[in-house]
Amino acid sequence: MERLRVSNYRSLDDDVVVEFGDLTALVGPNGSGKSNVLDVFRFLREALSFGLEPAVSKRLGIKKLRRTAPFKPRAIKVGVDLSSSGWSASYDIQINAAANGTYKVERERLVTEWPGAGGEVMLDVSGGKVKVAPEGLRPIGSEVELTLPSLAGAPEVRPVVEALRAVRIHSIYPRELSTPQPVGATPPLDESGSNWCAVLRTLDERAMTELRLAMEKVTGDIRDIRVDSSGGFYTAEFEHVFTEGAPKWFSAGQESDGTLRTAGILTALLQSPAPPLLGIEEPELTINPGLLPLLFDYLKAASQRAQIVITTHSPDLLDLLPVENIRVVQRRDGVTTVGLVSEAQRSIVRDDLMTLGEFLRSGGIKMEGSEPNLFDLLDEPVS
Repeated sequence: MERLRVSNYRSLDDDVVVEFGDLTALVGPNGSGKSNVLDVFRFLREALSFGLEPAVSKRLGIKKLRRTAPFKPRAIKVGVDLSSSGWSASYDIQINAAANGTYKVERERLVTEWPGAGGEVMLDVSGGKVKVAPEGLRPIGSEVELTLPSLAGAPEVRPVVEALRAVRIHSIYPRELSTPQPVGATPPLDESGSNWCAVLRTLDERAMTELRLAMEKVTGDIRDIRVDSSGGFYTAEFEHVFTEGAPKWFSAGQESDGTLRTAGILTALLQSPAPPLLGIEEPELTINPGLLPLLFDYLKAASQRAQIVITTHSPDLLDLLPVENIRVVQRRDGVTTVGLVSEAQRSIVRDDLMTLGEFLRSGGIKMEGSEPNLFDLLDEPVS
């Protein structure tokens, strides 16, 4: 995923553009809109997998989904630029409010590029009417549903649909991991981790070995993890080895929130096949700060197989990331914008005068183009 282009989605402003690398961190105050950025990917995945109407309804309708503004209502625009070995594509949709609290799809467009060929418009739908479609196909346009899913069988379109459907955004909750989970759930790991045990059962030996070693470092005495099946439910269990006495198995419900959340996040990072983009909201929650370097090592390793995007408030985690990997999210007068760290702060970090974590603790990380603060003025002469 090279970039996200979005307008008026929840709190997001007009023409917000976010570029992503292998490992990207979104940082900003509570309520700034970091989760809204990640939710755009979740919304696209749900709309392409289950239908636009369920995706809109899950977010309480078009009025709640569209940014509130004291002037003429604006359309929600979502665009993604993505690429893989051998192809690249841009996909855009535009949705607006209609009568009686409903919505309408005003525009949908897909442009792809393959080796040896220039950019080609594969799909163009306007006002529910299909203007362009892959040769030999005649999809039916709609003002209430997306047309792209109906073309998922076309060779030129399939990779794009599969990539967007495979994106995963996680908010791992220890409570979901600690309770028995129904047998029959299948991978990949869902948003909250409610099918964690099913995913654990599918990890290959390499991934399980890495998970065991990581959990041993986390607690000092965990040596193994297994999944027990009883009465139609799965339960994860951890083997603890103590200095004295025989090893003992404890169910997930007996483990700490930090232990479970670490195990859940690591499972998301180690699952196979890796999603093209994996988002994790605030991975530092409930985790001992001393373990964040270990977690960062796994985030970095996973970024070699999938793009990783995190939201974070952790100064310790930010100090482990290159300043170029940070995207600042700020909200003013109810409107969210996203940008790079200010050049002044980037320069100070590069010169080892301060770290990003120190900026976060003392005055906040500023976005390029925002008003100067005390740190921005350090090198300026006093008049």
